[in-house]
Amino acid sequence: MCAMTVYAARCSQLKDRLVANQKSANPNFTTQFNNAWALANLGRLSRMNVIWLGKRIHEMIERWVEPDQREMLDRLSDRQARAWKRWEARIAEKAAKKAAGATMKGRRKSETPAPVAPDNDVWNLVK
Repeated sequence: MCAMTVYAARCSQLKDRLVANQKSANPNFTTQFNNAWALANLGRLSRMNVIWLGKRIHEMIERWVEPDQREMLDRLSDRQARAWKRWEARIAEKAAKKAAGATMKGRRKSETPAPVAPDNDVWNLVK
């Protein structure tokens, strides 16, 4: 197994628990919601995790129809939407910097002129 940060391990654990409960013979709303809520409350979710969480929330909305469950899922969906808006802002900021040419990868290469051959070369015996 590869080395993993505590954050990555926690994300993976919460995602695995959520999927396992959704696929189980008798899924439990509370368990699914708690795992999704804990994942949404982690510091900065990656773009992939935000998108993944949104898909799982939509699956939960289709399955659980009671009014109190819908209210809880709406709050969870709002948290996911806020996380996605933060990512959209970061993406737009990076695009603006790239368009302005503010960031450059690597060093700027200075163009050096080609070396000029000397007129009187002592090693050049052919004239």
